[in-house]
Amino acid sequence: NDDLTSKLNDYNAVSKIQRNLSADTSALDQELRNTKSALADAEKARKSDLAQCKMRYENRIKAINDEIQSIQNQLSRYKRERDTYKHMLEGAQKTIGELKQQGRSRRQSTTSTGEDEDSTATNVSTLERQISMMEDELSESKLEVSKLKTELVSERSAWQIKLSEMQSRINE
Repeated sequence: NDDLTSKLNDYNAVSKIQRNLSADTSALDQELRNTKSALADAEKARKSDLAQCKMRYENRIKAINDEIQSIQNQLSRYKRERDTYKHMLEGAQKTIGELKQQGRSRRQSTTSTGEDEDSTATNVSTLERQISMMEDELSESKLEVSKLKTELVSERSAWQIKLSEMQSRINE
């Protein structure tokens, strides 16, 4: 009889422990499900934020690339203008040289008239003024090209820094 009572007490103790463990296990299972759900929600939110961030940065990169392309186009245009002015200047200098040479040869000839010399002198002074103006324009164009090159380099550096920052943020 004592043996049965002891077994009954053991059984009751084991049943009580099992009920407590089963309650704890179900509570832990519920907490695990809640934690997994919260983790999935946080992961979705992170992916959404990452996609939005990536899209914003890609739009910024596109805008910066467009701006760089525009600056490069301006730079090319100014280089062409500079080359045109340079060719015009060379042509004018050549013409002045030819006119001066003609003036010398006419002075040496005995048939030259004062009128020819006056028109030649007028042509020479006109061409010299044109050369001076073209040299000024060429200098301005060179200065503008230099400023644009500097701006392009600084824009490109800033763009590369932003790109690196964006890529590091995306990688995070």
